[in-house]
Amino acid sequence: MRTNIIHNESCLDTMARMGSQSVDLVITSPPYNMNLRIRNGKYCSRQVVENDFSNKYSEFSDNMPIDEFYDFHCQVLRELLRVSELVFYNIQIVTGSKRAFFKMIGTFSDKLKDIIVWDKGAGQPAMHEQVLNRGSEFLLVFDNDYPISRQFRNKGRFERGTLEDIWRINRTRKSFNGNKATFPSELVEKILSNFSDEEDIIYDPFMGTGTTAIGAKKLQRQFLGSEIDQELINVAYNRIDNEDQLSFRDYNIKTKEFMTDKKYLKNREGYWYFYRRQPHTNLKTKISLKTKNLQTAQQRRDKILVKWEELMVDVHDAQVIQTLQKRMENVYYE
Repeated sequence: MRTNIIHNESCLDTMARMGSQSVDLVITSPPYNMNLRIRNGKYCSRQVVENDFSNKYSEFSDNMPIDEFYDFHCQVLRELLRVSELVFYNIQIVTGSKRAFFKMIGTFSDKLKDIIVWDKGAGQPAMHEQVLNRGSEFLLVFDNDYPISRQFRNKGRFERGTLEDIWRINRTRKSFNGNKATFPSELVEKILSNFSDEEDIIYDPFMGTGTTAIGAKKLQRQFLGSEIDQELINVAYNRIDNEDQLSFRDYNIKTKEFMTDKKYLKNREGYWYFYRRQPHTNLKTKISLKTKNLQTAQQRRDKILVKWEELMVDVHDAQVIQTLQKRMENVYYE
């Protein structure tokens, strides 16, 4: 199967086309089922409120019935263990997932090699009284090679006594395109450095905004992903293409803007544009960049700005400015 691509489909559909043991390592953090709650001792779906901290996704309700949640993750894990020898499966214990995950751990106990605690430094305050703040998550490590032992005899790339089972890594506070459950790049890179080699194929069945792919690219691995939300795939590809130019701090989820050199690039339906404030006026001109590729958009914007400064010297008249604006949109074709 072709690598360095994210498939817009369920991971089960992707894996159905993958051969056995066709990838070297799996790293993923599936949705937490945050919007399944308990009322009067029974599970129920909470009302999904926009911008609520427990609503992690913009296009996914994250509230599967508990039995369906368990069955789905069992299907995913079985397939992951078919296509890969080693699987890192990040989970958070919340009301909507804990019973299913505890049961899943028992079901796959013969493949569960170890558990790594991800210490996030601090957890968000619990939503109810007498509930613990959740300041940690768990990396469930499943293995096909030698699961009865704690030794990573095929995949371990670390020296004896150098790697602990508690990883203290602050959680990522930025969100991308409505996805507030972004995996920290440091966590991905720590797994990759200690359990894989260059040119290995790394699969993420819940790719989201592409953090696993970015880590793979940075450390000279190949990536393969699945993601049901096309908007997240668009963000992922932009982040992958511009990993050297952009960091998490460069994206503002509220305005959906990338900030580079203190000028904002905006994205609408995948296409980049920006606003330019005219000298001596309060007018702002919208300039379309007519591309979905961020790097190309940056290059076109820079060319336009250079040309704009040449044309706008000593121009004060708003009508002249509006006339000149029409010429700007084709500057980059010259």
